This record gives sequence, C-alpha cells and structure tokens, in this order.
Amino acid sequence: MPSYQASLLAHYQAHWPALPTSLRSTSPSVQHVAATFHVLEFASSAHRAMWTYATSGMSSWHVDQPLELHLFSASQAPELVDLLTAVAHYHQTAHALDVGHTVNFGVPWQPGSLCSYGLLSLPYLDGPTLETLHLAQRQVRCYWV
Repeated sequence: MPSYQASLLAHYQAHWPALPTSLRSTSPSVQHVAATFHVLEFASSAHRAMWTYATSGMSSWHVDQPLELHLFSASQAPELVDLLTAVAHYHQTAHALDVGHTVNFGVPWQPGSLCSYGLLSLPYLDGPTLETLHLAQRQVRCYWV
C-alpha cells in the first residue's frame, strides 16, 4: 500500500493537477511539528487562478479521524506555510480540529488583511470528492480554511 502522504498527494493532484512544491516553515516563532509534516504549494493555473496551500501529515495515520487542510490565495504567499504549520501544531498538541471549528491565527492571514481567524469548512470549490480520501478502510477528511 502506498504511504499515507503519497496517497494524499495523489488525492490532491486529482483535483489540482499541478506538480506541487513541498515546503516547511523556517520561522523560529512557529512551533515545530512532526518531521514528516510539510505544506504543499500548488501554483495558480488555467484550472484555478489561485495558489493552493495544503497540509500533508497534519494528522498521523494512527489517529481516529485523520484531517488535512487547504486554503487558497490570490498570489503566492509563503507566509501561509507558517500559518498552516501553526494550525497543524495546535491540532496535534492542543485540540483536535474538525469541520465548523474556528482557529485564531494570531496575525492577519495575509498582509493588509483584517482577517485573523479561519473557519474549517467543507471544500465547496472542489466538492465531496476532495473532502474524503478513502484509504485502507479509513477516511481522511480534507477541509478548506
């Protein structure tokens, strides 16, 4: 069976066909997460005129309800790697997140924005086929922030 992250990457690429760049936070202010955690950056394309940032390894395969997140940006935004890393750290160490939960980013989600909170929601732009990755009789939920 392919690894959890390889299966997740294939799932993402079925919806966002670009080859992503794998990124890790380099900010000293961001709490560290598992060494296998990274954020995948999908460049904007003719398919979708937005950059996509998606977690990979936010949840361990061994948790009851594995969860991964993604968000969209009008422009390339490396600071979103830090933001998603901080949210993953909170999910792993403080409180398990789920659809309908809000998260306080502590800073605006992008420079110049007044928004510093995120809502975990169903992936309305991509539909239920992105929301659920069926893998070895388990379901990984992929939610939009």
